[in-house]
Amino acid sequence: MPKLHLKGELITPEEFQRWLEKARKESTYIGDLRETIEEMVIMEQKYGMTSEKFYEKFSRGEMGDDMDVIDWAGSYETYRRAKEIIEKELEKASEHHVENPDEVGEDANRIGG
Repeated sequence: MPKLHLKGELITPEEFQRWLEKARKESTYIGDLRETIEEMVIMEQKYGMTSEKFYEKFSRGEMGDDMDVIDWAGSYETYRRAKEIIEKELEKASEHHVENPDEVGEDANRIGG
């Protein structure tokens, strides 16, 4: 997930828009998901619990409101949404399963290669 750190003077809205567009172009869903998972693993190690267990406690108000706790909750929510989207996409893809590999088009054969 691209991050923009501004130091010094404020930038113009146009400059901000250019930086934002650049960040969007450099972002990938898989890269963003990997980074989110890495952030969750760090917090799991720090607090000695899984993100799922943490979120249950967080939802009950048992984890406080420190910034790292809020960030962890946001990361877990992002992870769950991404996982849901991926599962739906995989389900859609499985509905279009081709019985005969010879029927796969040229474009599909080039994926990953």
